[in-house]
Amino acid sequence: NSPELHELLHRPWPATRLLTWCHVHGGTVPQVLPRRVCDVSDLVVAATELTWALPHLTGVDGGTTIPQIADATRVVARPAGHRAGFTVGYVGMVDPAKMHPRFAAMAARVQVQGVRFVVCGTGGGFASLAREAAALGMTDRMDLGGYVEDVGVVLAGFDAFGYPLAPGNYSSGELALQEAMHAGVPPVVLPHGGAATLVVDGESGVVAADEDAYVAALERLAADPGLRARLGAGARERAQRLWTPERVGPEWQTAYDGLLERPKRERRLATAQPMTGAERFLAGLDGQDGAFRASLGALGTDASADADAQVAGVPDTVLNADGGILDYRRRYPSDPHLRLWSGLALAARGRRVFAAGELSSAVRLGLDPRRVAAPLAALELEGVGT
Repeated sequence: NSPELHELLHRPWPATRLLTWCHVHGGTVPQVLPRRVCDVSDLVVAATELTWALPHLTGVDGGTTIPQIADATRVVARPAGHRAGFTVGYVGMVDPAKMHPRFAAMAARVQVQGVRFVVCGTGGGFASLAREAAALGMTDRMDLGGYVEDVGVVLAGFDAFGYPLAPGNYSSGELALQEAMHAGVPPVVLPHGGAATLVVDGESGVVAADEDAYVAALERLAADPGLRARLGAGARERAQRLWTPERVGPEWQTAYDGLLERPKRERRLATAQPMTGAERFLAGLDGQDGAFRASLGALGTDASADADAQVAGVPDTVLNADGGILDYRRRYPSDPHLRLWSGLALAARGRRVFAAGELSSAVRLGLDPRRVAAPLAALELEGVGT
């Protein structure tokens, strides 16, 4: 749900047939699948049934589900047999938009002799994760490996795949989780997003209800090699049955055959007036934009204070993730409301200098100065000028 994608969809198109493939489950701000994108498409393919259970997509015509699939040739079955210690692995995005914010804290709670946590992947969260691990006395038990090309070798060294994603994450097909299951590594996940739909609790892994249950599940797997073997075998069986080219390829063939039977047509997500950057951001949220819409329409301090306070308190994913406030502010730096929203959210997170710059820029770009008087005054009281 990026500003560039919305710009593309609002341009004039030649007559064509359009299939939209959604790589997020589409119900979590800011990564919402807008209803009007579905309505302008001939066919929409989601990677998880969660998408079609979303209230704003009820009754979409031409919606179907085809799972994303990992490349199973990149992994091999985990070697059987006893090994010293217990290694919990995570491969994927190390970023607040995906990884649970208390990942290190949950790891520190696992009471298992010789336990190690290995984290590999990409993202901007490695530095903060290292700091948290150090503060918790976890430095010698947490290996931060960064990006790895040969994921099969890494997975072969895991006893469990600890994959706790953040509440509000946008996961759908989760190829890293599929790879772990293809390798026969038993996964432990939380019930957030599409990742939880890939695992059948008690058969191909563990879907832990909360943080306490997540910690307990890892301790149980460490103490019971037989359970690890059973869940690992179940994970591998499920992956080989559901996520292979032989299984999924014919579904794509059917989708494209049906698409080619349709006539080409012109389409455009046109609006009566040119949209500002803030308006495009709201359009992408497809109605899940209450505080932002109220803030956009507010004129003075009294009318805007409550809405602006709600904007300041949005989750980190709404600020930092692709399709979030800062992503749209990057694309539309002259939009005063995007500068206002980024300033409010940054101030709430203690990033005072950046917040002051954003709020001052919002006024320079035409925002009513009353909107930023109180937050700027609060920043000045803390020793930050404008």
